[in-house]
Amino acid sequence: MNMDLILRISPFTSVYDPPVFPHGSELQGSMNSSFESARVPPIPALFPSVLNKMLHSSQTLDGLHYSSLVMRSQSQILLNLRCNEHFPNRFPFDKTCCSRYPQANWIQALVVVCVIFLGPLLWVGGNNENRVHWALRMAPSSKHSRSFIALGVAVAFCYTADRTGLWTKEQKQFDWTIFGVLCFLGMAACVISGKKGPTHPGLLHRAQTDEWKGWMQIIVLIYHYMDASKLTSVYPIVRTLVASYLFMTGYGHTTFHLKTANYSPLRAAQVLVRLNLLTITLTYVMDTNYMFYYFTPLVSFWYIVVYLTLFIGSFRNDHTLFLAGKIFASFIFVRFIHSQIWIIEGVFRLLNTLANVNWTAEEWAFRVKLDSLIVYVGMLVSITSKVANSGTGSSQGRWLIDHPRWPWVLCGSLGVCILGIAWFILFETSTKSKHTYNVWHPYVSVIPVLAYVGLRNATPVLRETSSRVAEWIGKISLELYVLQSHIWLASDTKGILVLVPGPSSRTINFVVSTIGFVCISHAVAKATKELTKLICGEEEIELPTTISTANTPIMLRNLPSPVTESTSVFLNTSVAPVFSTERDTGHPGSSEPTVENTASILTVADDNDRTKDETDDGVDTTVRLDKEESSLTSREVAGNELGESQQLAPIAPFRKPLHEPQEKSTSLPIRLAMCIGVLWILNIVWPVSSGE
Repeated sequence: MNMDLILRISPFTSVYDPPVFPHGSELQGSMNSSFESARVPPIPALFPSVLNKMLHSSQTLDGLHYSSLVMRSQSQILLNLRCNEHFPNRFPFDKTCCSRYPQANWIQALVVVCVIFLGPLLWVGGNNENRVHWALRMAPSSKHSRSFIALGVAVAFCYTADRTGLWTKEQKQFDWTIFGVLCFLGMAACVISGKKGPTHPGLLHRAQTDEWKGWMQIIVLIYHYMDASKLTSVYPIVRTLVASYLFMTGYGHTTFHLKTANYSPLRAAQVLVRLNLLTITLTYVMDTNYMFYYFTPLVSFWYIVVYLTLFIGSFRNDHTLFLAGKIFASFIFVRFIHSQIWIIEGVFRLLNTLANVNWTAEEWAFRVKLDSLIVYVGMLVSITSKVANSGTGSSQGRWLIDHPRWPWVLCGSLGVCILGIAWFILFETSTKSKHTYNVWHPYVSVIPVLAYVGLRNATPVLRETSSRVAEWIGKISLELYVLQSHIWLASDTKGILVLVPGPSSRTINFVVSTIGFVCISHAVAKATKELTKLICGEEEIELPTTISTANTPIMLRNLPSPVTESTSVFLNTSVAPVFSTERDTGHPGSSEPTVENTASILTVADDNDRTKDETDDGVDTTVRLDKEESSLTSREVAGNELGESQQLAPIAPFRKPLHEPQEKSTSLPIRLAMCIGVLWILNIVWPVSSGE
């Protein structure tokens, strides 16, 4: 069969030698010249013995003729053998069978080498005490070498796994039993690892949102691994989980900006660099498209929308109606822009002309409109929570909670939440196609998201309890999402990476690849946080914008340092707010000073003693207000806004003066301009892939 196949493809190939005649005879010369003229360029003689392994007695009746399933599979293998090498070999690499990966172009190879070897070079250069060479003096310090090394190792593994043939890839195979078991095991691990958190936490406090992102990320990863997107009954659930991430984007950033009044360019730069550092690096190293990792540009876009919405007219953000009006106007503007495809196409054509960026307007508009409402719902929930808790310690803002019929209202709300989730399950199971569901998704996704928030915070026990496993996964959810495309999945998410080959070793391969994938994601998360500090720098220490006593706010906005210092001394003599210059080293996305909440005087703290800024992708940009993280010694102060005693520090000298800047004011624009310039040059000189 195989020899007949070779003969039919190319009858005169190198596997057939011409006949041998006596040396020097005329017949030899004429026959040899005839064979040479008839010979076609030789092709490799490949014998697909796997065809015989696909034969099974259950697929045939007479042992000669097999079912259409076997014949289609064998035909696909033969087509792969003959045709895959001749298809355009470029991103996405979803045809890796019987095909060689292309060689990296010279710019891509240069980027790969720089990313991989920059960390070791910094480490070697950092150990050189002289550092006399100008290049060493301009390079980042050796303390960042570990972060560069971690990022370089992850990038090297991504490139080796998904751009070389060192490890094989296999097709995704969906199975309801395996899918259900994996989801059950993931949720069981989250439940078993429950822990008791701080008492009296606020709505959607830090541990709760990390937990929310964590268990959702587990389901999304299993969804991608099992290729469950083809199932109409599963697709709406995962779309709702994505909407939940975007809800937390709107809620978290709005909460942070309203409570801290920090609209500095440094803050925005830190969030955007933290979100995009890994994604942009992989875009050039793997020669993919930025929109391929669609969630990163989507979350970045919505952060910019939230930031600009709150920044414009920020001096009146304490007026609730004005703030709600800005949010409504922003929603109308964004919705209108993305309903007019010609506007998006014009912007993308301009980007293509200026920076050689190739993005698809239709796909981008679809992504934005699909979840255009849920982000603004998150912003409104944040404002509602702020208004409801604005009078903590007084009667203002608590008339609803203090009402005698509030327990009945609470029970009724929980009943509505349960009915809402039940209705959504019935709705999504009755949907006939993805297209039909996508039409309704922007509106119906709000119901299960708000219902989950209500049920998750229904009782004090539920609010105070969180899952260690889910919370840990939530903190690295951004890296898990981005890296899954190359070192857990493969073929640019179209297949599965096989580290342990063999059909009987799939379970072992799943365990080994998952452990390596999670460990690398955790290391990269720590590295990108440190590198964000390196790129953006850190903000100078300043007093919070708003400080209030029990009823009277004192605005310290844009005051000279001597004034703010004297004001803080005056406040310290009465109600003793404590300010610490110690930053949260575990969360470099934040540029704010750590603040200790005391006796209802700091409105920058929410109910759970921390100002949060959490996004759906695992970006951790939190201003921590946890009392145990303060570097000062503690003392007892009673009567804080939570109605309980709190250990607070006596006033201690600052490690640095409040007015001492850590970076020059021009350093951030220069650093960002250099980064953007490098990316622009790479885009301009990047060669066009063959076949485009």
